Amino acid sequence: MEYYSRVMKSEILQVPVRSVRKALDLLELLAFREPTRDGVPLTVLAERMGMPANTTRNLLKTMIVCGFVVQQENSSYTVGPKCLQLGRWSRFHDAAARARIETILRTLSSDLQEAVVLAALRDGRRVIVSEMNHAQPVVKVDSTMLPEVNLYDLPTGRILAAYAGRDEWQKIVAHYGWPRATWNDIVSESRWTEASAALRKAGMCIVLDPRNGLAAFSVPVLDDDGNCISALGCYAPMYRCGKARRTAILRRMRAAAADLAVASAE
Repeated sequence: MEYYSRVMKSEILQVPVRSVRKALDLLELLAFREPTRDGVPLTVLAERMGMPANTTRNLLKTMIVCGFVVQQENSSYTVGPKCLQLGRWSRFHDAAARARIETILRTLSSDLQEAVVLAALRDGRRVIVSEMNHAQPVVKVDSTMLPEVNLYDLPTGRILAAYAGRDEWQKIVAHYGWPRATWNDIVSESRWTEASAALRKAGMCIVLDPRNGLAAFSVPVLDDDGNCISALGCYAPMYRCGKARRTAILRRMRAAAADLAVASAE
């Protein structure tokens, strides 16, 4: 018998709520014993868990509703968006990783002499992970000048949206609505898909705000599989962001994004 069927018969499962333990064991199997994420058929899961197929199916249905498991087109099962989200956020809560991230951001802010920010998605909302504000002798840019009223107003928000999985973008739309005039007149899934593909192809986003006199930049921080861990942003006064300066800023940000991907994975 497989490990999980043995565990089912052991004293380890003598816990207050056995069904919860069964679900957690099943989730552990999908998360840690199937690293390729190719999916596992119901019959295989039931056998490895030492449970009837109907019991296993009902547990999986519950976890699908809660977002921890997804059923693929071939009917096999794998971890869902909630697991991936937990994995993404665990990178930021580790003390050593956070120290490395903040060092990279501090260096970037110093090199550019501009304010920088690192943002990520959490339940369809843009959340700031860390930010650094380098004080200029003439102008000090405060990122709070860009309040989080609308994710689509911000280049980091657009980058996060462009790389979001289906479950995530549905949450984004549920919370913020369609971008409409704020971003490419997006009012449908097809327009969203088109605009997102364009941003991913460009690998960056620039938003110029003449009203506030700010230029905002963002590039994605990608893991080895091309998934967006977070979005790196920079804010600067428009008057010192000519074409050559924009190119230089984006080049330095891409290098920092690569460093952040490594720092988050270590």
